[in-house]
Amino acid sequence: MQLESNHHRGLGAIVGGLGGLGIGSLIGGGTGRDVAMVAGALGGALLGNDIQKKHDQPVQGQQIIVRVRSGVLVSVTQPVDPNLRTGQRVYIEGSGEGARVIPQQ
Repeated sequence: MQLESNHHRGLGAIVGGLGGLGIGSLIGGGTGRDVAMVAGALGGALLGNDIQKKHDQPVQGQQIIVRVRSGVLVSVTQPVDPNLRTGQRVYIEGSGEGARVIPQQ
């Protein structure tokens, strides 16, 4: 199973937007300069986000089914953790898309 990487989500857009803002500030003066800065920031953010998406590599994932004390089964999909084994006592840390299964110490 492959999971989409979210390690640096949004970083490309931020860096691109700041770069575009800087370049836009060099153009014209007054209202024209303001328009160039806004257009540069938006264009840079879109371009930076697109470049980042192309360079992010998917990571190996695993689906883990955990039976909690009440008997309810909980499914968590997360990046592969080689420290997890079948039958091992674990914690479910977090909730929703941010939930992770970690070994109990």
